[in-house]
Amino acid sequence: MEEKNETSPDRVRITLRMTPQQRDRLRRAADAAALGVATETAVFKHLFARWCAQNVRFSYWHGKREHKVDLVAEVGGELIPFAVKYRAQHTGARELKGLIELCQAKRIARGYVVTKSLDDFGPMPGLPVSTAESAPGATTSATQIMRIPAPLLCYWIGATELPGDAE
Repeated sequence: MEEKNETSPDRVRITLRMTPQQRDRLRRAADAAALGVATETAVFKHLFARWCAQNVRFSYWHGKREHKVDLVAEVGGELIPFAVKYRAQHTGARELKGLIELCQAKRIARGYVVTKSLDDFGPMPGLPVSTAESAPGATTSATQIMRIPAPLLCYWIGATELPGDAE
């Protein structure tokens, strides 16, 4: 990639010369990022429409060391966290540190990770086990993280938005 600067009293113009391969990589990266944002927005829209009659409250969560959770729904006093990981790479426990941290800190039994792959469906294996300290004779309990593909989540939640469907 070659960079060329032209200056004048009014403005600075920078011209980048890229190979077709560099231009294609840049375009794909921008498209993937935009698609990830659009997916997160679609998930939020469907969740909001599903629970709006129940006085839902949405937030996001930031934990220690920059860990985060994209969407946290509070419905009827229950916290329901969603991490949206819409990307080609496999999503494992390493990418879900924020979701796991929130679930353990707030003792949330189940969280959701929304993925791109249609093969990602069901409980996520290989998650760390935490100790429940609130009960006498502490027992171990694992937070269950459920994987669900974004198209399927939006379809299911969208179906509940249709008139005449019971909640």
